[in-house]
Amino acid sequence: MNNLNTADFYDAYWGGEGCKTYLRDRQLDEIAQYIVWQIGADTCNVLDLGGGISRVARFAKQAGHYPLVIDFSQSAIDAMRAVGIPGKVYDLTKWKRRKLAEADVVICTEVLEHIEEPENIVKMTAAHAPRAFFTVPDNCMGPDECATHLRKYDAGSLRKLLSAHWESVYIRSMYRWLIAEVTA
Repeated sequence: MNNLNTADFYDAYWGGEGCKTYLRDRQLDEIAQYIVWQIGADTCNVLDLGGGISRVARFAKQAGHYPLVIDFSQSAIDAMRAVGIPGKVYDLTKWKRRKLAEADVVICTEVLEHIEEPENIVKMTAAHAPRAFFTVPDNCMGPDECATHLRKYDAGSLRKLLSAHWESVYIRSMYRWLIAEVTA
């Protein structure tokens, strides 16, 4: 299978109609608002790994937090900077074990299903902050249904992946998504 998850693919996606379609999904708004509510009221640095045109970063900024989005798509980072949210272009699959930024909380939403080696992204997240949030489709939108998804998760497989790096893993379902809150 040809992996569509490239910077060029997402530059075209986030720079085109995909960006508008993505921002119209109100269920994803509710999930992002839930995550920001769970982060809490104390101002913190929020690192969004693979954030694209991050909803969570947008709501985090509105709540008074300091988000930073990391993505390999220049179009996504340009879109975030256009709304006053800093971003860095970086390919998470090529992580060199250095800290990308200081963070109190890491967000990694809609990323793990796109990555060939999700274990590396989970390790990266654990290296950046003692607390994180992950989202993945809930036992749907696998490779047979979505061309950019390389795997399908259910609560058990997500817990198994995250438990290897986090002491506490709390998973809940919201709409068609799993939301995992993890702490060291």
